[in-house]
Amino acid sequence: MGSNKYGQLGTNTTSDIVDFPNPVYFSEDVVITGGDAGGFHTIFVTKEGDVWAAGRNNYGQHGDNVVREDILGPEKIEGLSGIVAAACGYGFSLFLTEDGNVLAAGLNNMGQLGVGDRAPRNEKVAVTLPGQVAAVAAGYDFSYFLLDNGEVYATGNGIGGQLGTGKKQIVATPVKVLDDILAIDAGDSHGVFLTIDGTVFATGANFDGQLGSGSASLTRSLTPIEVFRGMSFISAGGDCSTWGEWPDENGTEECTLYGTGSNRRGQLGLGETVNIQSSATEISAEDGNVAFCWGALEDTHGMFLTGDGAVYASGSNDRGELGLGLLDSVFTPVKMFELTSTRTTTSVTEISTITETTTDLTTATSSEAPVVPPVIVTTTTTEVATTSTVTLTRGSSSDDSPFGAIWVYIGTAVLVVLTIVYTLASPRRVADQDVELGRP
Repeated sequence: MGSNKYGQLGTNTTSDIVDFPNPVYFSEDVVITGGDAGGFHTIFVTKEGDVWAAGRNNYGQHGDNVVREDILGPEKIEGLSGIVAAACGYGFSLFLTEDGNVLAAGLNNMGQLGVGDRAPRNEKVAVTLPGQVAAVAAGYDFSYFLLDNGEVYATGNGIGGQLGTGKKQIVATPVKVLDDILAIDAGDSHGVFLTIDGTVFATGANFDGQLGSGSASLTRSLTPIEVFRGMSFISAGGDCSTWGEWPDENGTEECTLYGTGSNRRGQLGLGETVNIQSSATEISAEDGNVAFCWGALEDTHGMFLTGDGAVYASGSNDRGELGLGLLDSVFTPVKMFELTSTRTTTSVTEISTITETTTDLTTATSSEAPVVPPVIVTTTTTEVATTSTVTLTRGSSSDDSPFGAIWVYIGTAVLVVLTIVYTLASPRRVADQDVELGRP
């Protein structure tokens, strides 16, 4: 749902407005376990580790050694296998393999691929890093790599401080930024990081308060600054950030989700009177009676997940991106549907409840892992998801090898419903900010 001008939704059409969730058909029987959406292209990762792509490929961002325009329906990318996760920026893609390596393809004008130069790559190329990688994140024109020892490396455009190196610089080879990190994510021009002890750090642009520093006068930070403590997860998108905490092991507390950054179009769900939120504030629905356990944000809209699997949406809807079946924008979260997973073939669409998720997410360097929420995630046989401790391991299509706290509990559901159908085709940043951030 949302803008589909370049076929990025994978629905085999170029209908520019898709205002209701539509099935995505594949030419083979596949189970989608992950993926990401970039600037007008989408990457799908299957349970078997294969990669499918839809949308623009004008920079070779699909990694198929071909530069071409729109791909309307998902096409399998030959030569990419053993992939467990993907991240997409504007015109480029990162692929994480099951053995902890990273492949990259596409636009590289700012060194965002991390391959030592700024030349584009039509075909996947290996990124050299000093260890095995557990997670990847892509901003507009920069990238983060989280190693399995908790170190974070960054590459690409750092003019706005988004690399966190302390300098306004562009780098083409990954440089170390942080230690003891459990999860990473990137917005258009900023990044957020979750430490092993639950502390949130943020770096980069802060024009709209997306760092959550509480300072309206701070327009950027060149190094990661501490902004919150006691959190279980983080998320970033556009000019916004969210983080939150999951219930304790006994389930005596509800999830709590906080948001910060731009709310000009209602993307944080804070109502019509708040344009910029410079410090994290709680996001909820229905007069505070509905708590959220996850938030996924883009330039002008946001989606939020409850503990019982309901999806809410807020923000701009002029391209149908909220999936409400209408084009009216909303400024507080409204319920879309109960979360389901979709399995498709060329002729048959089978929609069922989410496959159960059993996660194991502890960190080798930490004695206390984030608590996984005791949320019921049902299968067609009405099994209940179990919860356990989690290890900082790479993303995996198998049930026994998840890839990090950032995907813990939501797993397939968030990736399929909140991310893949998500598109970065919302209005771009204003010109003066682009100049300050080093963008052409």
